Amino acid sequence: MENVCELLNLAVFYELKDVIYKACYFVDDHVPEILESSGFKDLSVESLKVILSEDTFYTDELKLFQKCMEWAENKCKKQGLELNYQNKRRLL
Repeated sequence: MENVCELLNLAVFYELKDVIYKACYFVDDHVPEILESSGFKDLSVESLKVILSEDTFYTDELKLFQKCMEWAENKCKKQGLELNYQNKRRLL
């Protein structure tokens, strides 16, 4: 699952629309595994937005919120920011 997250990061960075589409298709079919993977926490904010904007990304909203909070915590740690709601919100 980490590989598809990394692939999505690269595809979004290089604006490879066909690869983005295929990666999102895979993500849609493996939502629970993707959310639990370490690759999810390493998604760029742009890649996270791509995934969340998909109409076919179905999961429990509370679980998705929790995973997005974990994503933001991971980004705060990597950037040396204090773990607070202001910083998490800014990163999201």
